[in-house]
Amino acid sequence: MKVYLKNISVILIFVLAVLVPKGSKSNAASLTRGNLGNGHVKLLNNRDISIENEILSINLHKHFAKIKVKYIFQNTGKSQTAKMGFPSLIFGKKDEISKYKISVGGKKIKYKYYKGNFVRWKKMSSMYDGSSKEDRPPDSEIYANMGWYISKVKFDENEKKIITISYISSYEAYEDSVSGVVNGYGSEKFTYFLSTGASWKGSIKKGKIILRFHGIDVKTIKFNQLKKYKKYGNTLIRSFHNFEPSAKDNIVIDFQNGFSTYTPIAEKKFMSWTVLDGDNYYFDHNDFYTSSSSTHKPRLKYHDIKVCDGEKETSWVEGKKGSGIGEYIIIETRVNEKLNAIGIMNGYNKNAYLYFANNRIAALKIYINGKYFKRAKLQDYFSTQSDMNPRAFQYIDLSSYKEKIKKIKLVIDKVYKGSKFDDTCISEIVLRKKLKKKPEIRCR
Repeated sequence: MKVYLKNISVILIFVLAVLVPKGSKSNAASLTRGNLGNGHVKLLNNRDISIENEILSINLHKHFAKIKVKYIFQNTGKSQTAKMGFPSLIFGKKDEISKYKISVGGKKIKYKYYKGNFVRWKKMSSMYDGSSKEDRPPDSEIYANMGWYISKVKFDENEKKIITISYISSYEAYEDSVSGVVNGYGSEKFTYFLSTGASWKGSIKKGKIILRFHGIDVKTIKFNQLKKYKKYGNTLIRSFHNFEPSAKDNIVIDFQNGFSTYTPIAEKKFMSWTVLDGDNYYFDHNDFYTSSSSTHKPRLKYHDIKVCDGEKETSWVEGKKGSGIGEYIIIETRVNEKLNAIGIMNGYNKNAYLYFANNRIAALKIYINGKYFKRAKLQDYFSTQSDMNPRAFQYIDLSSYKEKIKKIKLVIDKVYKGSKFDDTCISEIVLRKKLKKKPEIRCR
């Protein structure tokens, strides 16, 4: 079955200044997304346990980081139970950390999440400064919370234990909006608190911090600790001995990737946007027909039209028994057009639970105009970005296809397995054109 969405016309009148230059944040009221900071596990109840060795590995991808840290702890006192907390600075939600896991001696242990107190040093908005107490909103709308993933670990007298923590973190980013039409997206930032490691007995005897950048040029970032690290290609490494971490050692990386978009209003949905990213300009849209090889029941809920409804809470779900390998969705353009990329919002993005409970696409086979084009891999991360934020999509390059495109067939070739369901999902799809010059646009 083919489904058609009404064509959208964009009125281009005058040049729009970029709202958010790379590396900056607008002074207007902002909506924050992502994790504001996470870091070193903290000892919460005593000072008898020291850290003999620590290996921190941070893999930084576009829009998310995968972190794994291995500690060797030494109990210097009598038998005791250590209460340790992993910090996560958030504003509103806890979905910003996913796939959190803590293991002792290779065995996974339990944890409980506690949403902690507001921290006065992380203000999310300055628009209420100077306001009377009666005019100020609650603290939850001004300050961030320091949340904690807390576990209890029993140590025998003088016992040594190996503890490993791993998780995926989104990046901190701000969104500014003018009438819901012109949107500014500030630079993404990653923060890792080493300072919380000062809670253990004495100094950290020795350790290493490894920062690996994937698809990100180290030359383009701003990093407060760069001088303390040795550079090996796109990897930064810092080794230390007798380390006593403080706030000045905290890792803060600014990716300097801010950009702006103009989103014309089409009836009740935003169906397209123009991206102004430095000297690059793009037009993204979801004005196309869809069809698919199968649909999960109930079909109206999981129909292929869901990939172009502008809502990350909905999804196309294939209906074949098993993981969906070989199932496909077809995108057919209204008119033949040259495209630079296709953007995929992977998985069922309604929330983190549904995302990881269902299968996500690891690799696709792409056919253009009936002929095989290439195989493309997708990353596995839950997006906390808003529905029509370009950062919520993984863009697959189509620029080497020089002809106009009428039909794109996406065939599921490999999946990341879901924890509960064996169904593969896609939340949204957009098509991207690269514009030859800076567009002129008008806001009504």
